[in-house]
Amino acid sequence: MHERKHLRAAPTVGWLVAIVVALALLTFSPAFVQGETTGSLVVTFLDVGQGDAIWVKTPQGVDLLIDGGPQSAGYGVVSYLTSHGCTDIEGMVLTHPHADHLGGLVTVLESMPVYAVWYTGQSYSSSLYTQFLDLIASKSIPTTVLSAGQTLTVGPLTVAALHPTTIGSDCNNNSLVLRLSYGSVDFLFTGDVEATGEAEILAHEYTVQSEILKVAHHGSDTSTSWGFLTAVAPEVAVISVGAGNSYGHPSSTTLARLASVGAHTYRTDLDGTITVTTDGVSYFVSTTQNPVTATPTVALTRWVYLPVVARGAVGATPTPPPTRTPTRTLTPTGTPTRTPTRTPTPTATSAANNIQITALPYAGSDEYVEITNYGPNAQNMTNWRIQSVEGNQWYTFPSGYTLAVGAYVRVHSGPSAVNNPPTDLKWTGSYIWNNDGDEARLYNEAGQLVDNWVY
Repeated sequence: MHERKHLRAAPTVGWLVAIVVALALLTFSPAFVQGETTGSLVVTFLDVGQGDAIWVKTPQGVDLLIDGGPQSAGYGVVSYLTSHGCTDIEGMVLTHPHADHLGGLVTVLESMPVYAVWYTGQSYSSSLYTQFLDLIASKSIPTTVLSAGQTLTVGPLTVAALHPTTIGSDCNNNSLVLRLSYGSVDFLFTGDVEATGEAEILAHEYTVQSEILKVAHHGSDTSTSWGFLTAVAPEVAVISVGAGNSYGHPSSTTLARLASVGAHTYRTDLDGTITVTTDGVSYFVSTTQNPVTATPTVALTRWVYLPVVARGAVGATPTPPPTRTPTRTLTPTGTPTRTPTRTPTPTATSAANNIQITALPYAGSDEYVEITNYGPNAQNMTNWRIQSVEGNQWYTFPSGYTLAVGAYVRVHSGPSAVNNPPTDLKWTGSYIWNNDGDEARLYNEAGQLVDNWVY
């Protein structure tokens, strides 16, 4: 484990002694970093590969989970949480419904009690998002739609929603952006918001300055614009990204921008799981090389009441919530409701939740659709088809092709398309996917929609 110390105020002699003791605890007791301290806020950026999953434990022991990583990391997220004493989630946050942020949340919902869900309420057509919404409904979990200009209080924490103001057509730019404040230490969680969304945040003149920045969109050069970055002025930047990912994340441009503002950058692909522990005055950053694995863990049950208050404007002075009997209903008062609508799709087979589109990098000379089998059985893909909706172009899987349990297949197109069965199949040497936006649909042999991916 490695740790880095950041001081936010001139320390007294007594405080220096406390720092020495804290450093000793960090060195010899990994559990200290994972939320077993009194009076400390602990924020853990889990190493889930190419995706985001952030665990927040408040000084009172309330557990928040911001995104859950890809579905392949779901059981690993549950295992990590339970092994560090987290057996339920008082507040689950979905920044946006792309699979690399949503997938693990589905497993968490299936594995442990969740008492509140906060999200943007945007419409999005995917079997995984439908499964997420259906799970919430079946478990009668209270949901709250958050939008820019609202503030929540969670115990001693203030959580300000800075984005979105309205829901547009771009899923990334609809990302929920949250600024969490504890004392004089601030965290900015940005989802996958891109430069357009960042400009909207700045235009509303919200306070964005934060000591710790979760870098948007895995360090893509479409995010972390110069104007936004200089306004945030982070001391620490955290990039959640998969090692050797096909998207080229993080971008060298983004890394250079972060360096130019003096931010110390941590990356899950290089540093593993990254934890920030703060008392609201100073903070410590530690790293542990323990990528989330897919080992199921049986979760226990406990009941905790989470006091949450909604405000009408960011920065409004919080008032303590009234004392009341503990309840599962954690919906902030005064929050507008937006009911998500689902795009009607043809009836799918039971494979819909098991065979999923998991990636679609489209910017290079070798673009491909990645499809993964999360089910318990191998899937015969004979006559299954992929459609590019924008160009109405189709690919048909060859006769006898089978996708093994836990395996993926990439169907390539473009001038550098490769053909190396069974993991890599060639569609065409021409470009298929529209760089300005497209939708990939996966159909089974009966012509039923199994999954889709919109960008």
